[in-house]
Amino acid sequence: MSKESSQLLSILFSDVKGYSKINDDKLYSLLRQEMIKIESEIFNVDSIIYKNTWGDAFFVCCHSVYDLAEMALKLRDFFKNTNWKRKGFSINLSIRIGLHIQEVKVIKDTNNIVVDVIGKRINTTARIEPIVNADEVYCSKRFYDHLMDEESINIKGLNLGTKSLAKEFGDMDVYKLSWDYEKIDNNISLSMPKIKRTFSDKEKMDFINNAFSNFKAGFKKGLKKLENEYNLGANESGLAFTPHFYQC
Repeated sequence: MSKESSQLLSILFSDVKGYSKINDDKLYSLLRQEMIKIESEIFNVDSIIYKNTWGDAFFVCCHSVYDLAEMALKLRDFFKNTNWKRKGFSINLSIRIGLHIQEVKVIKDTNNIVVDVIGKRINTTARIEPIVNADEVYCSKRFYDHLMDEESINIKGLNLGTKSLAKEFGDMDVYKLSWDYEKIDNNISLSMPKIKRTFSDKEKMDFINNAFSNFKAGFKKGLKKLENEYNLGANESGLAFTPHFYQC
């Protein structure tokens, strides 16, 4: 008899742009081989509790938002850096990746192995992915806040503002994730009001909370880097000194 439990999990949905234009069985087979390679080389961390793939899509559930964010960027890099035309495809394939964190239902069999993850809230992640630009990773604000709480020092996020999700699934604040060393695209189109109007108290408070969240994440990242430098210096000098920082 199967067992069911509720768990808070980070969720990934991805989709290959250009897949529908493939009309050759050999190329379908080649892409399938690449997807298997990705699954074995990228989606291979212990914090993953469930993963599935069909056609050109990946569905991955993970305990760690940081692990999933890293895997998402590695997946993006794989598609972005592969010369698909040289492999025989008529176009260079690209990928869209959406990330979210939600409480979902985890189904286990009699051997305590996860066989499925279900729930209406999974659809939210599936509705983020279609609005993502090619070879980019978008996440919900909730995912981004959890990511910053894990003190990620090599991943950053750019606030894209409020976006309308696919299939009239409502609006959501989303972030574009990238490696810390990547340059920010100053030409990116942010969601900004185009007409003058009076902002509600809720909108004002949301702006303040979002700004505070960004400042907090920046300070925590800087403190983490500084702490690492202090620890490195202490190891080299032989002194056992560890700085203490106030919590943000």
